[in-house]
Amino acid sequence: MDLLKVLETLIPCIKGKWFLGDGGLLGLIREGKLLDFDNDIDLYVFEDTEIDLSSSVLEEQDYYLCKKIYHPNNEYKPCHLWNTYISSLKPSFPHYDQRRLFEYASPRYPTEKIIHKFTENHIDIFTLYKNGDKWQLPENVSIMGTYYTDNDLELKKIMT
Repeated sequence: MDLLKVLETLIPCIKGKWFLGDGGLLGLIREGKLLDFDNDIDLYVFEDTEIDLSSSVLEEQDYYLCKKIYHPNNEYKPCHLWNTYISSLKPSFPHYDQRRLFEYASPRYPTEKIIHKFTENHIDIFTLYKNGDKWQLPENVSIMGTYYTDNDLELKKIMT
């Protein structure tokens, strides 16, 4: 199932506000389609948005920085578990110090590593949380410090 079909299958399962971001949004605005080389879509949801996959063929996995939604019959590509784990910790080390990061990660890795089940052509779900009058991503997400006001997030339909 291609990436756009995964998204089309997911949309009816979403109850609440959401929007596309990052490369998926760039491709749709700039080229009128998803980027050819992209194997994921970044979808942002508000904290009160629910995603119910119970009547869908799609599956989900909680991963380090976000939830992954995927079609289980798509191609599975293994990843380097240590590199993925280290990448997920980097936002917690604002002044990136590889030695300190490795010292922190090494004893935790055996119990904290996540064996990924998600397949190619997946959707990353990032949840925005209300912080005062602004919306923000969780602090462990690498684009932390990104804040949105309600005005920034005024939703507009750009495609039918």
